[in-house]
Amino acid sequence: MNIINIYRLSLENKKKEAQILSHFNGETDFLNTLEEFCNHTFREIHYYTDNKGRQRSFSLASPAVKDLNQRSIVGIFEPGYTGDKFKVKDGMTNSLKYSASRRDLQSRELFTMIYIPKNTEYAYLCIEKKENFSIKTVIENTLNKFLKESGYLDYKLKIENSPNYNYLRRMIIEGELKEMNLIREKPLTFDEKPYSSALDKARVNRNEQVYKFNKESNTTILKNELFKVFREKYSEFQKINFLGSLEEFDEISFILSLDKITKTFYVKDKSKIRSNMDITNLVDIVEGEVVLDSLIKACFMCIGNIENSSFDDIEDVA
Repeated sequence: MNIINIYRLSLENKKKEAQILSHFNGETDFLNTLEEFCNHTFREIHYYTDNKGRQRSFSLASPAVKDLNQRSIVGIFEPGYTGDKFKVKDGMTNSLKYSASRRDLQSRELFTMIYIPKNTEYAYLCIEKKENFSIKTVIENTLNKFLKESGYLDYKLKIENSPNYNYLRRMIIEGELKEMNLIREKPLTFDEKPYSSALDKARVNRNEQVYKFNKESNTTILKNELFKVFREKYSEFQKINFLGSLEEFDEISFILSLDKITKTFYVKDKSKIRSNMDITNLVDIVEGEVVLDSLIKACFMCIGNIENSSFDDIEDVA
């Protein structure tokens, strides 16, 4: 299965105003800035520590390629991490080829494409998905650092999920409900002054009711009720009334599965819905390897579908 994650990329100034990326400071094309960032990343490996204490690296396996006509940049990023012992064995004889220690760097190659339409506020970032090798956050952090070091002090890059609502609509109609999570958040109160005011805002008591379902569960009615609240649009502090309950919820999430793809939906904060797409049927494979040109075409096709979809596509789901 070949899966890509698709994100929306934007650039804001200090007033949080989104910039036209083809001339974000009045003259600079962000496509050229991205090319400079890729060249820098190819020359210098970025090392950092993740939240599990593992040493990680981030680099480009080879120079990225800019296509000025398509306004895209394609590269093979090479993230790596330490901390796991593993063995490399011969596929035919099972004999040991190499034994790696926890200090050895384990890396993978991830296809990445960035597309920047002209005269728009958004670009699209496509990243090949491989377990334990997510690079969305490190791209965001290192690119923001590069912008600052390049003198663009007034700008900040944002990378957000960019779901295809037509695809989400199909998951809603045909998907199997696997799990539902009802979430309530209540600030903890403290009597001790002068700390109570600050702690009341910082500390939250999170209560979650998790319901798991199997193939034998009859979830049709429950799915319909979930979709009713999912179609609504909520403000940040608005409560969600569900199934006529006396209790209201701060958030409701539910998990659907379709064609071996599992996706978590959020009723209130829909920006958290991940935008992974199965492109297996869209690419050509030769000797077990995906043909690069077909992978690029598949990414552009998925981006086109995203641009032609909106949340309104979900509203007519029964």
